[in-house]
Amino acid sequence: MGDNLVEEPQIKDYSETVNAISGTKTAAFDISLADGNVQTVTVGAGTFNIGITGALASHSNSLTLLLTNGGASTATFVAGAHGGGGNAVSWAGGTAPTFTTSGADVVVFTSFDGGTNFMGFVGGLDMSVPS
Repeated sequence: MGDNLVEEPQIKDYSETVNAISGTKTAAFDISLADGNVQTVTVGAGTFNIGITGALASHSNSLTLLLTNGGASTATFVAGAHGGGGNAVSWAGGTAPTFTTSGADVVVFTSFDGGTNFMGFVGGLDMSVPS
């Protein structure tokens, strides 16, 4: 739709494409909203930044991330490119969650200022089938 404004749509049977980021990430990388608003990634050991890029300026932006093995690393999420000095993501209470070392977490990032600042929310930690 070329970034055109759509007003008052009625949408039935809506879905979003999931972008799977390839490989296990053990060094700094970016997640681009241009690749979709729903993405999956697996991380390994390391201390690094994860940048959230591709936000539309002057708009609200959101990203739902299925993060696998997030606790295996010491990753910091930042607004903008991982090496560009972007603002750290804000978390409730000012403390980033402790992600699952071996398993999947659902994390949502929202920006109300075109991607200058993002807030992070945990949708669920250690998502697994009940025993």
